[in-house]
Parts: sequence; C-alpha cells; structure tokens
Amino acid sequence: MKLVQELWAVDLDIGYSNHLALLRLLCYVTGATVDPRSGQLVVDGGPRFAVLSPRVYHSSLPVVHYPVFFQMCKANHIGYDAMEKVGTLFALFDREHKENIGLICLQSSLSSALTACSNTLSTLHHELSTPNIQGSSNFKNVCKELDTVAELVKDNSPAVN
Repeated sequence: MKLVQELWAVDLDIGYSNHLALLRLLCYVTGATVDPRSGQLVVDGGPRFAVLSPRVYHSSLPVVHYPVFFQMCKANHIGYDAMEKVGTLFALFDREHKENIGLICLQSSLSSALTACSNTLSTLHHELSTPNIQGSSNFKNVCKELDTVAELVKDNSPAVN
C-alpha cells in the first residue's frame, strides 16, 4: 500500500456579500421566502422572478444627489408597486463609492424581469450621460447580456412566460 499525501486548498470568502444583502432586501420588501430545495422565490402574490445586480456602475452617479436620482426614476416610471409586488428596487451600498448601486428587478415572469432590468439600465444610462460626457459604466454591456438572455428565455421556454 502506497501512502500518497494530498493537499486541498479552498479559497472561501465567508462573510456578508452584496448578493446576500440584495436577497435579504428583496425578501424584506416582498415578504417572500426562498425555498432552499427548489431555489424559488415564494411570494403571496403568485410566482415572481427577480434579477439581482449588486454591481451596477456609472461614473456620473456620485454627482447626482439621491433625491434627484429618485425623482429621475419616478419621472421615467421606474419604481416598485408594493401591492402587486413587482418593479425595481435600488440598494445604496457605500457612501464612499456612490458610483456603485445594487439593482433588483422583480416581475411575474423571467423574461419580463430580464427586460425590465435592461430597460431600467438603458433609461438610467440615457439620463446619467450627456452627448459630450458619456462617463464610464457597465450599463450597456449588462443591457446586451440581459437582452440576449431574455431572447433565449423567450425562444426556449414559452411555458415560463
């Protein structure tokens, strides 16, 4: 019998993450729970699908005061309906790095949640950027990815929509 020494190295970063913060915010606002076996979000108002993005970034966000930001969202019909439990929620994570925010889009179907998230980011990018100063952001790349996934969902899972 030959003895072989093995070394396993695992890098775990155990701690509270922005993903967990968004999930907890989502559960708090909707009164939902997550079924650990299925991974589904259980809400009283029926099935809900959420898109969580903890790292939405735009270099122009620090110069926009929060009341102005939320007024901009209201003017563009970006909000959350507490009765229907659908809409868009924002998480303001860090006072020092205001260019990063968390985003939750909650809808009754997966494709509509993906589309709502893409539309929200597209609208915010349009509002935060000017023709002369586009600023740096991850909005456009995320919108492209969300649109691609939304199309795949529509094409491959008509029963989910």
